[in-house]
Amino acid sequence: MLSTLRVNNFAIIDELEIDFKSGMTTLTGETGAGKSIILGALKLVLGERADLKTLKNEKEKCIIEAIFNIKELELQAFFEEHDLDYEDESILRRELLPSGKSRAFINDTPVKVSILHELSELLIDIHSQFNTPKIFEADFQLSMLDIYGDNKELLKEYKAVFLNYIAIKKKIKEAQNSLENQSQDLEYKLHLWEELNNASLRIGELETLESEIKSLSNVEEIISTLNETYQFLEHPEVGIVSQLNEASNIELQIFRMNTNLFMIV
Repeated sequence: MLSTLRVNNFAIIDELEIDFKSGMTTLTGETGAGKSIILGALKLVLGERADLKTLKNEKEKCIIEAIFNIKELELQAFFEEHDLDYEDESILRRELLPSGKSRAFINDTPVKVSILHELSELLIDIHSQFNTPKIFEADFQLSMLDIYGDNKELLKEYKAVFLNYIAIKKKIKEAQNSLENQSQDLEYKLHLWEELNNASLRIGELETLESEIKSLSNVEEIISTLNETYQFLEHPEVGIVSQLNEASNIELQIFRMNTNLFMIV
């Protein structure tokens, strides 16, 4: 039940506070008196989209608070789910800043507007012109049946059993996931054991393998160095092999000349 609505700096309203009593409350007045504005302020605090144009004084922020008596609504689970402080009289607050930013609070805890809107649907129904009433929605119809059928205690028992069912189902799922992970881990470890067993490792082999790995990791650098050395030795102009071949040819020519000279003499 909505017990109090406070409005500051909204549309034509400087400051307003309305206390609602149990039973029916009627707001009457001429066109332009502010009936729709009060309804608009209520919609804003319930999570409707904010508009900077609604600020009466554009240099000050707009604050709207709605106090609800929720003692009989069994909403503790909602507050626990969203990590909110539960109060039998809970305060919903919406602030619209001159910068255009909007902030929402439930019992002084900052929340997303979506959470504020979600809670408001559990607190109040607003049926205005051109809006589709919730009476055509299945959930609303079921809730009305439960209310007229006086099923409060039955629903409470059902919710407790259902929550217990969800908790058990979650534990079963976690156990299944744990078993699956353990099975995969066992399979992987068996694969490693088979690989190690087939490797037939010997004592001291690790150092040898590490040395081979180190050598193989430098194989490209070794090949490159050998290629450079080969090019240096085989170069047609400055290569050592080429120079040795040329020296050998000159020595052979000298030998032949000396042999011919000896035969002539």
